[in-house]
Amino acid sequence: MNLYITDQLISITGDGGELHDMPTSTIERIVIKPDSGSHRIVFMFAGGTFKSLLRSKIGHYFVNGVEDTPVPAIGTIRTTLQSVLNANVYTTVESTALEASHVLKATPGTLHDLFGYSAKTSDQFLQLHDAASLPADTAVPVVSFKIDALSNFSIDYSDGGYYFGTGIVVCNSSTQPTKTIGGADCWFNSQIK
Repeated sequence: MNLYITDQLISITGDGGELHDMPTSTIERIVIKPDSGSHRIVFMFAGGTFKSLLRSKIGHYFVNGVEDTPVPAIGTIRTTLQSVLNANVYTTVESTALEASHVLKATPGTLHDLFGYSAKTSDQFLQLHDAASLPADTAVPVVSFKIDALSNFSIDYSDGGYYFGTGIVVCNSSTQPTKTIGGADCWFNSQIK
């Protein structure tokens, strides 16, 4: 039995060669407990289902493609699994009042989704910038799309998210191809990591 751990997936190959893939985003909890002189690792999933394996049965242990044999102590496995889960936890960042822009993250990160409301009585554009702070007017956005007057808007990158190498900034703009900041008339809610 082999255990493979990456930032997106935990895979277990069984003694019969069967493969069990567990997307880390679906794992709610890991329980590690003694079991007849060995340890059992139990993965609890959303919806109440679970999978388990015995530490003593793990033949090869891989983390992000690098083999670690012999199998490390159970505390090391617990730390590794928990760090993988923590890396896949999204944080909610949202407005506290109507605003023209918001720095969702001032360091590199991933946007999972963004939704909100435009209180402006005419159409405008929503822009996403790969920056650590609000860029100057005329900056070219990574993403720009039209939002209708007095309407909700949303963007969803649920399949792995959209990665920003510098930071994640959202703002409104009166122009589409470059930034021309508007008034404080938007509400933003996002999931980032």
